[in-house]
Amino acid sequence: MRYRKLGNTGLAVSEIGFGTIPILQGSVPVLPDYYNLNDEEALAVMEHAFGLGCNLYDTAIVPEYGDAERKLGLFAARVGREKLVISDKAPFFDGNEIRRWRHPADIWEPVRISILSIRWMRNMRRKYFKKAVRWMH
Repeated sequence: MRYRKLGNTGLAVSEIGFGTIPILQGSVPVLPDYYNLNDEEALAVMEHAFGLGCNLYDTAIVPEYGDAERKLGLFAARVGREKLVISDKAPFFDGNEIRRWRHPADIWEPVRISILSIRWMRNMRRKYFKKAVRWMH
């Protein structure tokens, strides 16, 4: 696996990241029926990627993805949080749009991931940047 420096963050991220949608379980409208991994299956898939050198794991903070964050928390506890670069994301269209998404603390505190490496924000209007940053902290 090759790694790249992420800007001036000091983070070295694997060129291939792991998007956590395929490890979800339950009724998730964005997935076909064959994606329905239980905890051990999900952990095995993430460990395989980790064994190949993947250290970047990405989630999203939409309500139906909560299962992925919980599983990623179990995985981080197993391999060591310090070995992972974890990112999540949220859209931010205007001053009210983000209310439909959960606050990061509601997701990450229960799974004992206190620090995210990266928080992506997309579709943001420039005038709402400061409000979005305050909300994300």
